[in-house]
Amino acid sequence: QKRGTYSFRFDANEEILFVKWFDNTCVTIGTNYDTVEPLQKVQRWLKKCKAKDPVSQPHVFKNYSAHRGGVDKHDWWISKYATRIRAKKWYWPIIIRIVEYGSCECPYI
Repeated sequence: QKRGTYSFRFDANEEILFVKWFDNTCVTIGTNYDTVEPLQKVQRWLKKCKAKDPVSQPHVFKNYSAHRGGVDKHDWWISKYATRIRAKKWYWPIIIRIVEYGSCECPYI
């Protein structure tokens, strides 16, 4: 598929919209509160031309990119500042994980 194309399906019974967008890879999002249109233009880098190319992006993906956070940021913090402790007792990894979760949330408090 060409970059920037999309397809969607709407389940009328459950009122869920599934959108598949072809960027570098195929990306799929399901939502029950957003729409496909209006389409936005985003800039994507082309290796062949060594220049940016405007690509159409459905509204669902713009909203996801703008409002993601929370879980994504938390996972990023955990992976960036992971504590490496080897312990012989079974409960130490649990305690360390709880401390990690708490310390990752400290900047937001």
